[in-house]
Amino acid sequence: MWFTTDITALVAGALRLATAAWAVLLPTLSLAVATLFAIVPAGLGDDWRFVPALLPVALAHYWTDRRLTDTDAPALPALLLFASGLAIDAMTNGPLGYWALVYLAASGFAHALGPLMMRAGLHRWVRFVLTMILVAGLAWSIASLYFASPAAVLPIGLAAAVIALAEPIIATVLAAATPATTHRPSFADRRA
Repeated sequence: MWFTTDITALVAGALRLATAAWAVLLPTLSLAVATLFAIVPAGLGDDWRFVPALLPVALAHYWTDRRLTDTDAPALPALLLFASGLAIDAMTNGPLGYWALVYLAASGFAHALGPLMMRAGLHRWVRFVLTMILVAGLAWSIASLYFASPAAVLPIGLAAAVIALAEPIIATVLAAATPATTHRPSFADRRA
């Protein structure tokens, strides 16, 4: 009998450890997948070219917003966002630091404006859309400054709209993959 109890305790401890490890690794793995998706040529036309590159913005906002509503939730380190942006810039021959700055700004906007928008009672998706508008404006401004002429608005605006519409699906998938030991924000949850 003692053997069964010890095995049960050992398995339960291993499962708790695996669940905790998965919760910590999930933000990093999700960002790695989004980064690879943004780097791999998708054959999208000129108007759609920013859609994969803005996918990490949705992840930065999700994990930052999640951390604001649940202090036990894993965070997405800023260093990983920066590295993701640099990798995308280097692999797509873009201006080095462009996406790194955009991703860090997205996380910063979510972190700084999230509590204000939560107190105002805004739904999680509305908070994301407002953050995405700021991020798209910043991305357009940086591109315009870099090229010393106004950048095209349509590609970045279209990408921001597509990611904003896809964000509830992304959030649902990430919430489903998150271990149940912590609060899982849902699309209909006002406080998450």
